Amino acid sequence: MFPGNRTVGISAFAPFVPALRLDLRTWCQWRGHDWQKIAAVTGSGFRLPGPREDAYTMAAAAVMRLVRSGCVDPARVGFLALATESSRDGAVGAVIVKGMVDQALCAEGRALLARDCEVPEIKQACLAGIYALKAAVRWLAWDGRGRQAIIVASDVAQYRRDSTGEHTQGAGAVAVLLEEDPRLLLIDLDASAGTSVFRGNDFRKPVLRHFIGSEPGRSNMPDECPVFNGPYSAACYLDETLRAVESLAVRLGTDVGGILATSSKAFFHRPFRKMPRDALALLRLRAMADSEKFAPGLTAICAMAGVEPDKVRSELEHGSNPGKNDTYAWPAVASACRVLKDHESFRNEAERLMGLGESRMAECGNLYAASILAWMAAGLEDAAAGGMQLAGASILAVGYGSGNAAEASLLQVAEGWREAALGTCFDNVMAGAVNLDHPSYEALHDGRPVAHLLDRTSDGFAVDRVGWGQGPGSDAGVEHYRYDPTGVQ
Repeated sequence: MFPGNRTVGISAFAPFVPALRLDLRTWCQWRGHDWQKIAAVTGSGFRLPGPREDAYTMAAAAVMRLVRSGCVDPARVGFLALATESSRDGAVGAVIVKGMVDQALCAEGRALLARDCEVPEIKQACLAGIYALKAAVRWLAWDGRGRQAIIVASDVAQYRRDSTGEHTQGAGAVAVLLEEDPRLLLIDLDASAGTSVFRGNDFRKPVLRHFIGSEPGRSNMPDECPVFNGPYSAACYLDETLRAVESLAVRLGTDVGGILATSSKAFFHRPFRKMPRDALALLRLRAMADSEKFAPGLTAICAMAGVEPDKVRSELEHGSNPGKNDTYAWPAVASACRVLKDHESFRNEAERLMGLGESRMAECGNLYAASILAWMAAGLEDAAAGGMQLAGASILAVGYGSGNAAEASLLQVAEGWREAALGTCFDNVMAGAVNLDHPSYEALHDGRPVAHLLDRTSDGFAVDRVGWGQGPGSDAGVEHYRYDPTGVQ
């Protein structure tokens, strides 16, 4: 409980995605992939930043959309956190976003963000958005009485062309307003728990510019795309998600089944469309394994999967084998989950908990740290538009970051949530997409000049130039940003 029995939480979301879009049906034609499979597993499209856009410009655009929504008093903002794994500067990040936002505020004749505003940057792969959210809640609870906090998650998910991750790319940002007496979601950190374990061979993003020239035969061009281990990385996601929910259950004096029974809706980190429902199947399997009531059902599922219930229970207890990087990292559990996902009762549960916002998220791709926040924004807007009665309901939110760490929380929907949710206007965010042709996509992906795309900005925020000055006062490699009001969407 916070000092003075105050309530703290989320009052508004403001997403931003760049206009440039890759249509995955068209991509399947280029690459010779099965469109129906890609649509079911991944989605229908994703966005890419233009040559003058990056994580900072997208973050600034999202924050300004939040300000323009009318719910932010810039002078009261005492905490602005940037959550990202796409930083272009190794020393600063959030303060760059603050500087760009102040440029826009000045241009619009508004008060600037408070000078005493804290500007941390937070990184832990895709979990950074949830870590930033918790940091903002703690700041409001202890340091920020009467103030407002903004966190903005902004990322560019890029994988090598022709790799197994190419169709799971994406780019975008989500700004979140947090304050006392929130209008949308109440956050109680007593109903939150996390886990972490180092798995170095799961997913990493080495900054290879530091290693150029140290390995014979290596190109002098820096390649900073992630390295990952396919099915094993998926097993790591599932395992850590389960452990976080188990940790939350212990903290609340219940079990995984109790957490699922309490939750009206659920939003998980979604690297691609299929993963959250796979995680939900694992949680349901764990709930069945823990309950005598559901023992016959578990036995039946295991019989259909050709595995022993005790083997499933053992793997659930001990987790996936960190020494394996193939499909069999968790063989009995994987087989049982495949059978469970085909059951009508589970499909109905998955649709009830996770059906909101999915059509919009299928167009976003992987937004890394912004992924779960974007889904929450899209899903709650869908619920409000559909007339759902969610006031007082519990929302299960599970964030995940490769490497590995996860956080599970039960959030409570505020009484006046509907108007705040409808204010997200997600369809407006997704409007104006510009589909890329094959040559333009590959050139943009590889960092080659694409003349007709150079005018693209993030609502007027853009990289103006990169400095290459030498000697005293050198700005070599420093990106200089500018704001052009005529570029506001």
